[in-house]
Amino acid sequence: LTQKEMEIPGILNFYAFDSGLQKFIHVHAHYQLVFGHDLTKNYHLPIEDAYLNSAIREGEINIAAPEMELILFALRMVLKFSAFETLARSVTGKSKKHSAEIFDELNYLKTEADDLKLRNALRQHFPMISWQLFSDCLNSLKPDATIEKRILIRQRLEKELAVYGRLSRFSEKMTRLIRWFS
Repeated sequence: LTQKEMEIPGILNFYAFDSGLQKFIHVHAHYQLVFGHDLTKNYHLPIEDAYLNSAIREGEINIAAPEMELILFALRMVLKFSAFETLARSVTGKSKKHSAEIFDELNYLKTEADDLKLRNALRQHFPMISWQLFSDCLNSLKPDATIEKRILIRQRLEKELAVYGRLSRFSEKMTRLIRWFS
């Protein structure tokens, strides 16, 4: 893969020397919602405006509406799932902790989100994802979900998002495999 092929779109990197801190700083700025498995970030849903427009004031900063956060978190976690990585975490004893962290964040977002607003956000901004598929995604993130169930849900989601993929499903899998072994 060329350097250009390995770059993830929608990200700008800036480097500068901070004289006050007396060190170099790196700003990693995202201007597109590009997500998926960490090795490929294959999907771009053109919902940046809706995401930013959903923002609510939380203290000194604006944060996205919890409904948008919940939808994107669930989609990201389902797409990031890898049976191989899960087995590797099991061998190293990190699987339960990893699953619990995801489930804790999911539960927090679910308590913050309003069900009616969640359904409306899904229908309006993610029409390719049915309520049933989204519910299945949420259930697949539970710690007791089987690897087989997680794989099937990830595959269903990938199929629905295929039109938003930068690579075909086969190319994405091959790219992920090559990068993982690299």
